[in-house]
Amino acid sequence: MRISPLGLLSIFTLLPAPPAQCLAIPVTDAAAFKTAMPKALPGDTLLLKDGPWSNATLVLQGRGEPGKPIVISAEHAGMAVFGGDSRIEFAGDWITMAGMKFSGLKSTREFIVFKDGSNHCRLTNSAIVNSDNVDQKWIHLDKGTFHRIDHCRFSGMDQAEQMIQFETYPDLPGDHLVDDCLFSDRAAGNGNGFETIRIGYSHQQNNLARVTFERNLFTRCNGENEIISNKATGNRFLRNTFRDNSGEMTCRHGDKAWIEGNFFLKQGRGIRLIGSDHVVINNYIAGMRTDGINIASGDGSGNGTSVTGYEAAHNAIIAFNTIVDCPLGIDYGSGYPVAAKNVTIANNAFLLPAGSVMKYSAKPDGMKYAGNIYEAKSAGVSDAGAGMAAKTLAMVKDANGIYRPHAGSPLQGAAEGSWDQVVRDMDGRTRPVAKSVGAFEPGGTANARPLAETDVGPYWMGNVTPPDPDNPSDAISPRAISSPRADRHSFRGADALGRVTRETR
Repeated sequence: MRISPLGLLSIFTLLPAPPAQCLAIPVTDAAAFKTAMPKALPGDTLLLKDGPWSNATLVLQGRGEPGKPIVISAEHAGMAVFGGDSRIEFAGDWITMAGMKFSGLKSTREFIVFKDGSNHCRLTNSAIVNSDNVDQKWIHLDKGTFHRIDHCRFSGMDQAEQMIQFETYPDLPGDHLVDDCLFSDRAAGNGNGFETIRIGYSHQQNNLARVTFERNLFTRCNGENEIISNKATGNRFLRNTFRDNSGEMTCRHGDKAWIEGNFFLKQGRGIRLIGSDHVVINNYIAGMRTDGINIASGDGSGNGTSVTGYEAAHNAIIAFNTIVDCPLGIDYGSGYPVAAKNVTIANNAFLLPAGSVMKYSAKPDGMKYAGNIYEAKSAGVSDAGAGMAAKTLAMVKDANGIYRPHAGSPLQGAAEGSWDQVVRDMDGRTRPVAKSVGAFEPGGTANARPLAETDVGPYWMGNVTPPDPDNPSDAISPRAISSPRADRHSFRGADALGRVTRETR
């Protein structure tokens, strides 16, 4: 039986209003779903009844259309609860699953799989909590494109493997988007393989993936030292908050990561760079237990050719960041003999009253310093010359505990170079021709703040942020990527001289 979707507005908090001709199909169990799914038309909604869905495998087949996806929704958000040995398989195009809860799952299978050949599918307003699938990934994205995972919560994982794993392929960028999600309470593991997120594998490092993580919160993710393990090329990490974790954001393999607008607060380390052509701009890093940024040296295993080795970082750009209250601002080297090369460190602000700005753990090769200003116990290096100046920064804490320069600070208008690709500061305000050093321009409205748990995740689990299905990111500097909708991605980066390069698909 089919019923009109009138009165179901609360179910579709994050979804476009269904066209009048589209219908809602009530589904009572897995057998009924198996019958109803092949009959669903673009724009139709399959309504899963409230209550337990134990040991249920749902294969989401069919073909929706742009603007008219096939939607699988809980009757009331969060009230259809999957448990036991349950599994969801996205196996079609333009299919959305919304409002589901996965709790106390016990399985030997991956919980949610975006299968080979699926495209434009979406998991939204849902949660996986306190579940165990015996060293399997919670969510696995295979060879598909333009998937989106948004406004979801992933919490309570204490096994090996990842909350989300992305496969990458040499002939097909994924162009996936993960936004407005909460990743929390990832228990400490006993070795390698306990990352929260992994994009690619070591042998996939040269594949262009173009995965975007935007406006997510990672907190108490303590599986291992790599919270996110980036092992593919061309990925973006924008406006996320990392707080109270034991590890770091790691570019472990692969090249051309763009890391912008993120808060890193009170954790092991902010960012570790391995590989080539990474861009780190407009980030705020505070309260690390070791260093804010690590520029890794290499073990001699080759550039982008070693499956498991450590490639020295080269052609990295670290610019317009603010690093506060860390024992060490930037560590150059990591115990391996091959030096990082041609790294540009420019226009960063360091407020380290008890720490040093830089440390060479390996002999530098082609380091470029320009426009950095620090207030610290020590510069730590002697070869930066005029590219690193000691001054009293005149920074004050705002209501969220973030240090910002006030008008008249020596950071104001002091940046060296034009840096045309850095058109905005971390607050999203247009930078003037005479740009300021660090992540923030002085004065104006403090728009950027660290995410709280009430800012992200499902709305039925306490997210109080107004729904924003398109999630525009006006604060991101390269305007080519200002809207991360999965149907119009592009990627823009810069070479080692700060010149803009662009790759669009």
